[in-house]
Amino acid sequence: MTATVAADPMNLSSIRRVTIKSFRSFPTASFDLDNPLFVVGRNGSGKSNLVDVFSFAAEAMASPLQAVFDRRGGIQAVRNRSSVKSAPLNIGMAFEFGPFNGIEGGRFAFEVRARTTYGSSSGARARRASACRRMRAGRR
Repeated sequence: MTATVAADPMNLSSIRRVTIKSFRSFPTASFDLDNPLFVVGRNGSGKSNLVDVFSFAAEAMASPLQAVFDRRGGIQAVRNRSSVKSAPLNIGMAFEFGPFNGIEGGRFAFEVRARTTYGSSSGARARRASACRRMRAGRR
């Protein structure tokens, strides 16, 4: 027996806002996402880097973080190039979600910090700190 469930808009979660810190061409940026979303711009303006934010986050949830960085050429290649060289190697992302299963919305955020020995022969690894929060009606 096969059951078909009609799509209920209150049961479909969507990403409403993305905040990026020191990722590729974005020193810091926040985007409000509407449905549909059209991303247009000149060559080199960051369209592909915006798409890579979602790919990076998805891969980081499914694979070891070191492997995700290695596929992209290491944390130095992923980190915003305009950042001051003496600044910490922090990369951060936050995703705010719309309603889902009767919950007002939610937020998932993480920040990646490289140890000072990252990339050295000592084999130090990047580490990740993450937070996830569920929001109820009227609270952010």
